[in-house]
Amino acid sequence: GQLLQSILVAAPDFGPVNAYAFMVFSLLYTPCIATIATIKKESMSWKFTIKIITFQLLTAWLMAVAVYQIGHLIF
Repeated sequence: GQLLQSILVAAPDFGPVNAYAFMVFSLLYTPCIATIATIKKESMSWKFTIKIITFQLLTAWLMAVAVYQIGHLIF
């Protein structure tokens, strides 16, 4: 609410494009610890679990960068 709004107003470089990129990253990055534990339990492999976490983080980062870069081209 009010606290978040006051923080964002105080950060002049944080605009709509940044917000969209942040939302995309938040939607795609690694889920909660319980999900990671379930992936580990079902795959029975730490190697596979780490690969999945890495893949999710890289995908989230690449998509957020793409949204940010394309957003700055359009706006």
